[in-house]
Amino acid sequence: MYRYLFFIVCIALISALFFLNINNKSRVIEIGNIRIDKNPYKIISRDSVNKMLKLEINSNKIKFKRDLNLKEIENKLNQNSLIEDFQIFVTIKGEVRTIVKPKMPILSVHGLEKYFLDKHGKQFPISIDKNYSEIPLVFGKFKSQEHYDLVNAINKIYKDKFMLNHIKNFFFTNDGLFFKTFSNNYDVKIGSFDAIEKKINNYKVFYAKMKDSSLIEEYYKVNLQFINQVICSK
Repeated sequence: MYRYLFFIVCIALISALFFLNINNKSRVIEIGNIRIDKNPYKIISRDSVNKMLKLEINSNKIKFKRDLNLKEIENKLNQNSLIEDFQIFVTIKGEVRTIVKPKMPILSVHGLEKYFLDKHGKQFPISIDKNYSEIPLVFGKFKSQEHYDLVNAINKIYKDKFMLNHIKNFFFTNDGLFFKTFSNNYDVKIGSFDAIEKKINNYKVFYAKMKDSSLIEEYYKVNLQFINQVICSK
């Protein structure tokens, strides 16, 4: 008798779970909370992410939870040039939620075209309607294979608080990397991306000795490319 009742209860539970699973998969999906990680430059908005999600869902004619391929949507939106990382999940009720990590601009490059570089040296577009004055500015034309070395070099320079407040902008020519300062009229030639820390230390020693001298105003170029010396041109 008891074995028979146990069997009936098991069948009922399995049936209930089966129908609950069907009901869960048949839920109509809707876009819910979009969380964007903090980024001081507001590279991408919730509205933009919402539009991208709607486009992806509508273009694939996704209506029910069972039709939702989370991995496919993640892979697609992770290809967006403004997104560092995109994660998506769906609740039991069919609400699609997302966590978005926008790219962080490390440099703003102004040459034949204008674009940002991220920490990996990857290029992504500048939003022309926003002010990005706090991002280091570099003028010049670069090959894509130079982007990572450029980002790495300027990150090393800006680790020094004095240099962070001393440098106005950078520019790049066939002779290598240069920078201009806020306080003086000369151009400072770094040259290649090698031995950046040594070159910057040499410059700081030079500047500490010369900053109060009237001679410093006569220089139009300070050359750091030779690692063991600083050469000044009048």
